[in-house]
Amino acid sequence: MVAPTQLPGRAFAQISRRSRLLFSWRARDMSIQSIAGVDGTFSRASDGGLVQGRGNQSWNDSELLRLVGPHADDMPRFEHVLNADGIYVPSLRLEGARTNGLTRAEELDNAAWTKTRSSITADDVVAPDGQTTADKLVEDGTASNSHHMNQLFTATADTTQAFSVYVKGDERTFVSLQIVETGTGNFVEAFFNLTTGVVGTLNNDGTGTGAAGFIEDVGNGWFRCTVTGTPNNSATALDVRISLADADDSTTYNGDGTSGLHLWGGQVEIDQPFASTYNPTVGSTVTRALESLSWLVPFTLQPMTIYSEHIERGSVNVNDLRLWHIGATNSSTDPRLFVHADPGQWEVFYDDGTNQVESGDTLATPVIGDLVQHRSVLNPDGSVLAAQRLNGGVEELGVASGAATLPAAFAAPTSIHLNIAPASTVVGFGSYIALKIAAGVRSMEFMEEVI
Repeated sequence: MVAPTQLPGRAFAQISRRSRLLFSWRARDMSIQSIAGVDGTFSRASDGGLVQGRGNQSWNDSELLRLVGPHADDMPRFEHVLNADGIYVPSLRLEGARTNGLTRAEELDNAAWTKTRSSITADDVVAPDGQTTADKLVEDGTASNSHHMNQLFTATADTTQAFSVYVKGDERTFVSLQIVETGTGNFVEAFFNLTTGVVGTLNNDGTGTGAAGFIEDVGNGWFRCTVTGTPNNSATALDVRISLADADDSTTYNGDGTSGLHLWGGQVEIDQPFASTYNPTVGSTVTRALESLSWLVPFTLQPMTIYSEHIERGSVNVNDLRLWHIGATNSSTDPRLFVHADPGQWEVFYDDGTNQVESGDTLATPVIGDLVQHRSVLNPDGSVLAAQRLNGGVEELGVASGAATLPAAFAAPTSIHLNIAPASTVVGFGSYIALKIAAGVRSMEFMEEVI
């Protein structure tokens, strides 16, 4: 006999919903195994950079967070991110290969960093990783001038660069980050308010173009600040500059000889349009290898709905980077179904072996840090449709493609790749919370709730 407090109808409905799932994985289990027990295959042929989180708890207090890592070869990197309900939940960070082009990322007192009208107090406060290794940049007493430090690097001319550093305000609560053509007035610049946690003025000087700034709260008063842009159109000798500021868009002022702010973990990602996770360096550059996660699952090719949930990390703006891919273990074998970046949007692509169809360009562009819930539909007539919800808002519906055919099955063995086209280096960057696949055409609400 069922106890009066139970609701059997709801229980049966949940079982019915589960029966329609073809595949389900969620990061909250801190595992790469699917809900049905299918083991995932994770790969990264190097140490992994630091990510935000600790343990396997869920929190709604950023003060409990810290950076953890580095992670050993082939060890997945789980981090904590805010979901649509404002709660910190586990996610899996997956990224393409990146190099930190700075040789001394944390040793800011090292000669690799040139100090101008400033000095460094080493190991002054606790850093974002919980160790007392963060330095303080202190201005001197020079009047009506700037107070900064810089490090040199070499890059491709006329190419976007990304520079990031962890910053915590002290007496100075504004900071400027620049990417500069060495010895010239050509640069891109972003200011950051370390009290409010917002990006301030953006400047393009000389031949500098495309200046953009991003700021991420990593807890305990620390922010990861990033500037991106193209500082020049011909030179390859560049440097990154960190300047103390007494207000937004103000780096020229009277120094008092004691004021400053705290810094840790600088990173230059050469010839890259956005920043990825931090890779520590001590004396030489460090490269993190690409990461991939896949599952081997036999699929009958049928009308289906694929739901993914992730934090956008910048790859939506880079042509053909992948969100997920279903098909044979060779990415070029048809039929195949995937979501890729058509710069500014995530689009669904389906190839039945003869016809190639792609969802329409109608959805809003996610920005770095957005929570993206993406719903992809393969309809009975072989057409595809994309829909998305940003930061828990209203679902947007895209335009369906033309029709195609549905062969009996994907080519065997069938693989589901979360962020990469199989046997490829076309890799997406993101913090992945869930991936679910259900038979039939399903709503966003259905896919969000089904386990």
